[in-house]
Amino acid sequence: MRTLATSEAGLVELAGDDPRWIWAFTCPMPGCDCRTAVVLSTDGDRQALVVRGAPVREAWLRGESHARAAAALEGVTAFAIDIDGGGVFPAYDEDPLAAFDFDADPEARHVVDCIDGETLEELGRLWYRGKGWPDPEETSRQAPEIKVESWKPGELVAWSEALVGVRQDIFRFGERVFEAVDLYCVAQGCSCGEVVLDFAPIMPRGAPAPGAVRVAKSGEATLEPERERHRERLEQLWAAFQKRHPRYRERLARRSTVMQGLAGRIVGAPRGAIERRTAKVGRNDPCPCGSGKKYKKCCGAA
Repeated sequence: MRTLATSEAGLVELAGDDPRWIWAFTCPMPGCDCRTAVVLSTDGDRQALVVRGAPVREAWLRGESHARAAAALEGVTAFAIDIDGGGVFPAYDEDPLAAFDFDADPEARHVVDCIDGETLEELGRLWYRGKGWPDPEETSRQAPEIKVESWKPGELVAWSEALVGVRQDIFRFGERVFEAVDLYCVAQGCSCGEVVLDFAPIMPRGAPAPGAVRVAKSGEATLEPERERHRERLEQLWAAFQKRHPRYRERLARRSTVMQGLAGRIVGAPRGAIERRTAKVGRNDPCPCGSGKKYKKCCGAA
């Protein structure tokens, strides 16, 4: 997978036996916290996509609705994708409840199936670049000291606690929403390479935690449900994680190496001393204002 800078920023080559390109555009407005990207794809090569998608880039540069421009294109597959959760919906539709019609555009299903976790990570970085902001992950890597709330030596540290990532790894099952949180050993000099994937419930509030998956350095995974009745849900989450991250062994090994490199800079901090990222709300999730409406029909429609 690679991206192109300058005038063709947002072009990403998808992995797979039938390589293809997508062109992604995120919201450039600094005050908007929507977590979506408008994605274009075509059955031609990269240059064909650049030519056919030019009206969208021009609208984006002019500050006009690039989503509306994408929806008006002919001969191009266009859709919007949730950067954190991977959900797909129309690039532009005046009905906020509209669902994407894969029957009308079956090519979109093939493209979506090729968008894995690494691609979503790149879209997360593009989201920050589109707003003119620095990559938060790279910025936090350069910090002379990394404070982790209530951490003590010997405890595991979550990737998101040590580094402010470009996205959350969100998984949705109906009304239930979970975040995959990967935790690492940061004992200096340790080479165990073991990683714990904790599937933390986000919605509904107060939902029980299904448990975690312990991944050995060899890649062997052991499911550890919180309760035996949660095993089925944990199996579903682990299957979804593997589908999104087909090269999860390489991903976790790479992150483990990074965390070991940060080990000497990680220190504990009193509870409440660190500003936390709030969980991002999906467009189909209940609005946090308590109205009972979906976010996209309430505060998210503003």
